[in-house]
Amino acid sequence: MSMEKSIEGPVARLSMLDVEALQVAVFGAALDPIIVMDESGRVREFNPAAEQVFGYSRAAAMGRMLAELIIPGALPRGATGRVSLATSPPGSRPSWAGA
Repeated sequence: MSMEKSIEGPVARLSMLDVEALQVAVFGAALDPIIVMDESGRVREFNPAAEQVFGYSRAAAMGRMLAELIIPGALPRGATGRVSLATSPPGSRPSWAGA
């Protein structure tokens, strides 16, 4: 029996509440920063390790643009475009990325 098969059943049976509780536990216990952003680049999750590394509380980070939180203002303006690339749908290229 493969590992994939052995966890497929129990994972498939998790309710949305269980999944959310698991997500909160994993994000909270992670030693590395975990930041989740939506397709527009706004922060949707910010774990305690991210708070320590980047110096913002979760409450202060939630809903803000990721680029304004983690890219220093002294960097060239084009540096924030990399966040746009990360949020672009697969196979698409932002206009600044060239052909």
